[in-house]
Amino acid sequence: PDPGDEFDHAGDYWRWKDKDKLPDHLSARPLFTMGSNATISFGIVIVHHSVPLAIALENMWQAEAEAKEHKYIDQTGKEQAKDAVQVRVIYGNGNILKATSKFDVFAQWQQLVNLDIDIANTDRPALFEQAAKVWDQHPVPVYEAIDAWCVAFCDRREKLNDDNKDKFRNALTQFIEALWIKTKKDKRDEEIKNWLKLAAFILRKRDIKIKLQEI
Repeated sequence: PDPGDEFDHAGDYWRWKDKDKLPDHLSARPLFTMGSNATISFGIVIVHHSVPLAIALENMWQAEAEAKEHKYIDQTGKEQAKDAVQVRVIYGNGNILKATSKFDVFAQWQQLVNLDIDIANTDRPALFEQAAKVWDQHPVPVYEAIDAWCVAFCDRREKLNDDNKDKFRNALTQFIEALWIKTKKDKRDEEIKNWLKLAAFILRKRDIKIKLQEI
């Protein structure tokens, strides 16, 4: 990504556009990149402190492998693989929450989680927990019903005022639509539910108190 549009991206090399204002840390020569066809996939593991390190590492490698294997069929019927991330949460009781998506969908999830809405921090996790529960009980049958589902869900949330309701609904709709498109049919409901659960987990405040032993 080049958010400042400061480079010429022609070919598989990047060149600084304004040669008269070349930053000190950059060379004037073309900068070699991995190329436009390069892919990257990785796993993220969040582990309870009681889980053995060996299990944490094994899950990290598995998460990376499953991210690389993530595929979906695009609108042209072509299979699209890799360029994905899998996040795993390993709880103290051994349960594991897994959520996998393409990077652009992951970015939309991040925007949804960090959405600037006027709602107490203590109420934000519950919002996503409720969404996951409702989706589990009443998933939409077709893509076209996603917007209506989000409207109905937000209309029943008393913690959301009118401005927050529209903002949250739009972000939620965009995320679910993107995840729906870039997830295989047999995995859609599970992934949508798990990403919503993961949002609740990330937002929920957790204080870890460390007892210091006096010497």
